Amino acid sequence: MYNSYFNLNECTCVLDLKILTSFCYGNYAFKFPSLERLVMDGCPSGLKNVLTSSTTKTLVRLREMKISGCNMITEIVADDDDVAKDEIIVFNELRKLTLSSLKSLTSFCSGNCAFRFPSLEILVVADCHNMKIFSRGELSTPVLLKVQLKTWDKEQSAWKDDLYTTIQQ
Repeated sequence: MYNSYFNLNECTCVLDLKILTSFCYGNYAFKFPSLERLVMDGCPSGLKNVLTSSTTKTLVRLREMKISGCNMITEIVADDDDVAKDEIIVFNELRKLTLSSLKSLTSFCSGNCAFRFPSLEILVVADCHNMKIFSRGELSTPVLLKVQLKTWDKEQSAWKDDLYTTIQQ
């Protein structure tokens, strides 16, 4: 792995990326220690995932993630070989996660990664009709009380004991 990395500023918005096929390229280590907000909208071509599990470890200040209108994305976090199978991925500062109009999305992560979201208050899942599970690994969302299932109806929310059950309904 090369020691090169990209260090993005506090807010990075990626919009209308019609030909994007990869957010990360080759053997470059992408680090985002200052990133507080990640917004991706309209990348319908070959992009299959947004982040790798090893890249998520550098998102120490991320407070909001919004992914929408990316028709080919099947998962948000792709499992990679750089993360040990028993390692836990922690999004310490993430307060709001929005997944909207993602036609091919089947899960947040299809691997067996364990996730901790100690600050997650709001989860919005709208028009992600193929999403069957959030993740196969262990999940911790201690302050999440509701999942908003449609963005156009802010009153429609659901909570069925845990995030696994809520997403499967």
